[in-house]
Amino acid sequence: MNKRKNADLTSFAALLGDSFASKINLLAQILQDAHYPSLGRYKEKLLANVLEEYIPNKYQVGTGFVLFAHQASEERSSKPGFDRLNMGSHSVSKQCDIIIYDASELPVVFKDHDFVIVRPESVKAIIEVKGSVNKKAVDKTLDSFYDFGKKWHACQSFYAEHGQQLSRAPLLYAMCWDISKNKQGKPVTDGTKVRELIANYYKKNLDSSLLMGFPVLDSLYIYNECEVSCMVWCDYEDDDKQELSIKKGWSTDSGKFIRYNDEQKPYREGDSTISSLLAGLHCSFEEGFNRFYSYVAETREYTAVPYEHHGFSCWLTDDNDIKNSNNDYVSD
Repeated sequence: MNKRKNADLTSFAALLGDSFASKINLLAQILQDAHYPSLGRYKEKLLANVLEEYIPNKYQVGTGFVLFAHQASEERSSKPGFDRLNMGSHSVSKQCDIIIYDASELPVVFKDHDFVIVRPESVKAIIEVKGSVNKKAVDKTLDSFYDFGKKWHACQSFYAEHGQQLSRAPLLYAMCWDISKNKQGKPVTDGTKVRELIANYYKKNLDSSLLMGFPVLDSLYIYNECEVSCMVWCDYEDDDKQELSIKKGWSTDSGKFIRYNDEQKPYREGDSTISSLLAGLHCSFEEGFNRFYSYVAETREYTAVPYEHHGFSCWLTDDNDIKNSNNDYVSD
């Protein structure tokens, strides 16, 4: 097959994504499993460095914790001398692998090089980085994000009750570098299973009363393999296409670009997960967003080269629940 060598943003984005593999594989060959935490931290740093280069300068990239204000306990608030203008206590999130935050106008609580503790209103995105993806890794990531979501929601409720400006919830991402394998060398999961795990987790754990402003996983990427993203899915209930069904859940698509050769035949080549992550971040920053520079896929006709794990797993079907499951907290 005669492949074109294009000087375009699709080719650039694919090379940017592919550049990760050689560095990770090089270090893995030396360390093997002897110093796995070191390799894991190196992967986090690789991703953080790329994010620093390709997001606006007003946003900083760090690792650490988010500090949430919440209502003080009755015991604490009843003590003599308690400051009524304060009214609050604080709790911290679990440690976040990568925090993208706005430091241009909002001060950090604590900073030492790239280690930070930040206010919730400054946080734009949280990214968890996993070496290999399996059921345990997905569950652990979702548990961490659910804990973050509960504290975020409680903090926004506290803000609403006491006249503090509310914050738009940050995007939550997971980047997994490969798929775990069993003793026979076969993958233990795939894009379909991961998608179903995510949808079932939120069905089981997130009550509809908490949907308003509760941050949930936006996208989970398996590097060079697939992207599992939260979306609203519209489809017809019957063959006559009379009854339109609207659902919210997670869909799976390939983690490679679809390209066209000189004969206009489609083929898959080049990692698209890094490009997709950057595009999602660019869009969320709002100011200065230009889709012609961020959405660089040569085509969005995913059926041109079918991906075996393409599909959708439903989370919400009720119209009100779907409307409420956005990133904006609205007080009663």
